[in-house]
Amino acid sequence: MRRCNRRASFTAIVVICSIVGSAAFGAPTKVLVFGAKPNATFEVRKNSNLVSTATSSSLGSVILNIDATTGDRIDLVGSDAAPPVPPLFASLETHSPGCATAAWLPSGDPTVVGYVVSFGTQSVAGGGTSQYQQSVEVGASTLHTECALPAETYYFAVQARNADGVMSAYSSERSVTITTVAVLISMFEATAAHEGVRLAWRVEADEVVLGYRVYRSESSSPEMPVTDPLLPATASSFVDAGTRAATEYTYVLAAVKENGDEVLSAPASVTTPALALSLGQNYPNPFNPSTKIPFTVEAAGRVVVRVFDVRGTHVATIYDGTMEQGRHSIEWSGRDDNGQSVASGIYLYTLTTGKRTLSKKMVMIK
Repeated sequence: MRRCNRRASFTAIVVICSIVGSAAFGAPTKVLVFGAKPNATFEVRKNSNLVSTATSSSLGSVILNIDATTGDRIDLVGSDAAPPVPPLFASLETHSPGCATAAWLPSGDPTVVGYVVSFGTQSVAGGGTSQYQQSVEVGASTLHTECALPAETYYFAVQARNADGVMSAYSSERSVTITTVAVLISMFEATAAHEGVRLAWRVEADEVVLGYRVYRSESSSPEMPVTDPLLPATASSFVDAGTRAATEYTYVLAAVKENGDEVLSAPASVTTPALALSLGQNYPNPFNPSTKIPFTVEAAGRVVVRVFDVRGTHVATIYDGTMEQGRHSIEWSGRDDNGQSVASGIYLYTLTTGKRTLSKKMVMIK
């Protein structure tokens, strides 16, 4: 048994119950309604179709025995309740796989407070069925998108509901055919990130995808794969760490099917930001016996990393050579140029490229 409270005035009661099934398959479901107009006769409508009449008790309760399933809408409509005019169904379109969008004009009836969109794979207007398979309450909105629809032709209609809960007749019926694409890359984007270029995508597929391959090109150079082996079929993102600063890249994602064919995305372009010479704080700090020194080189060239004590005496040259543009890290073992461990204390480390030198402090504790 389902107990439902009234949702409207004494002239009409709209009952919307979540029917989870009867004790025996196919047996009627008992619905108990409170708050109806006492000793009044009501039309009983299931999904806007008249199925019977019912009379309320002197206390305003109604007991219904009705065949219903999950999602069915049960309306009790008083004899003096006039239904609103059906809305004008404006359009029904599909813009993405498995989705249909219905739009209608708002009702000019001031008593209308909301709309119900009904749809199914059989036409009510064509006589294929007496009611649609599914109905969705959408409130005062005049636009509704229904997704996750399998490939099929669907029939839609809209109803208006007034403040008394009385439903209009169905609007004119419209149909749309949902088609599926075997593999569709519905989203692919590239954004510059600290660690390189971050790629993200969304794929809708009706057949098996073995994995993904990312192609990258710059300027007039040809596309080259940057993922080998394939990224797994469960992947939805990838970071390309092999990029350079201040460079424009174009990426294409390939979804690889079981037969080896590739479904390609639309290209996604991004320009990586320019780098600036910087020297980061060593870590750990304080340290014993070793520490790492991070830094960024804005252009390829000679790089020198040195360590001095607080008096400015040279202790060690950690690195002296050529480095490529980008972010780097170098380790110092806590030893001087003679291989001897240094004493506890404060030290300066410097980064020199060209005519520029940056420095920071670090602490050795034994």
